[in-house]
Order: sequence, then structure tokens, then C-alpha cells
Amino acid sequence: MEHMTVIAALGSSFAAGPGLPRRANYPHVLAEMLGARLVDLTKSGTTTAQLPVERIPEDADLVTITAGGNDLGYLGAVINAALTATFEGRPATFALANLLRKDIPVPSDADIARTADGLRAVVEGARRRAPRARILLVEYLPLFGAETRPGLFTSAQLTQFAELQHAVGEAYARTGMETVAVSREHALGSAEPWVNDYRGLLRLSSSFHPNAAGMRAVADAIAGQLDR
Repeated sequence: MEHMTVIAALGSSFAAGPGLPRRANYPHVLAEMLGARLVDLTKSGTTTAQLPVERIPEDADLVTITAGGNDLGYLGAVINAALTATFEGRPATFALANLLRKDIPVPSDADIARTADGLRAVVEGARRRAPRARILLVEYLPLFGAETRPGLFTSAQLTQFAELQHAVGEAYARTGMETVAVSREHALGSAEPWVNDYRGLLRLSSSFHPNAAGMRAVADAIAGQLDR
């Protein structure tokens, strides 16, 4: 494995780990595995244009990037649909559900291309900032898979979410940059999900985000890639 002394992590919520102790997100787990110093620049809600590339240390050996989902409205659509379903099931909040209800985004080819361009720009900016760093785009853990069944979401919604999820993966593929792939077999409904299901209003921020096992799996995948 390459020797890594300084790691910089960029990304949105799937890297930051809402609902988990900060030390449990994949950048911290990876840094501990490698014995490296970590500069954690991850923050929930960020788009590719909002990632603080200028804060990457110039001596970074490795830069990890998990972003693009917010560019396509992916997680926002999932959470909005979950809230709408919750509120419309209660007579007292049915009117609120109608206010929240939105169409699930249908990403066009141009949307995917713009997201790919945004990711590519982040990689290029990171390369200028830390010329000797290895830069890895780290895929999102999948929320939806073959074992995900209707319940909170309808079959039609699950199909639309799967299309959004695919669009994020397609944007990664179009960058032509080095990407860390993650298993597709641990989505919602599987025997061992690596992501949280809907956790209710009081734990909304961690709903539909990686759990501790998922974060460790991502760190393991990155470490495995560094061995190649």
C-alpha cells in the first residue's frame, strides 16, 4: 500500500456522516487505518461548486471526494418524499404534506454532464492545490437495490429514486477520473444494509445516510484501492 501521511477529505453528507460521531465517518476511519493526519473538509448539503478545494493542504498525499448527489437533487428528493409520506398519514398534518409534496427530479443527460463537469473541476482544482496527491472519487453507498421494497415509498417512487441514484453513478463514470467502487449489495432491504432507513423526524439528518458499518466498508474499499 502507498504510504499516506496527509489525507484531505472533501464531500457532502455521505462523507461527513450525519448522525454518527465525527470519528466514525469514512475519512476518519481511513486515516486511523493508515496512520495519517486528516484534514476533514466534508459538510452535509454541499454541491460540487461549494467544496472548499482551496483548503486542501499542499502536502496532501491523498484527496478523497464524495459529491454530486446534491447537484442532482438526489438526497433532497428522498427526504422530501419521506416527510411528505409521514405528514400525509396524519390528519393533523395532511395540509403540510400537500405543501411539501414535490415532483422527484428526472435528471437529463445535460444534468448528468454538468455534474460530471463539476466533479472533474474539483479533481482538477485538487490537483493544482496538492500536485503530488493521489485523488480518488469515492462512490456513494447505494440506498436502493433489488431487495428494496415499497413501504414508505411507492414502487413508482423507488423506480425514480433508482434512476437518480444511477445518474449520480453515471456522472462519476463520465469524469474519466479514478473512482473507488463500493458494493451494490447492501442497500435498504438487504440482509445487512450499510445505510439507514427513515429514522423519523427527530433523527431526520441521519435518515438515508451511511451507518457505521457502511462508513467502515467505504474506508476498506479505499484502502483496497490504494493497494493496487
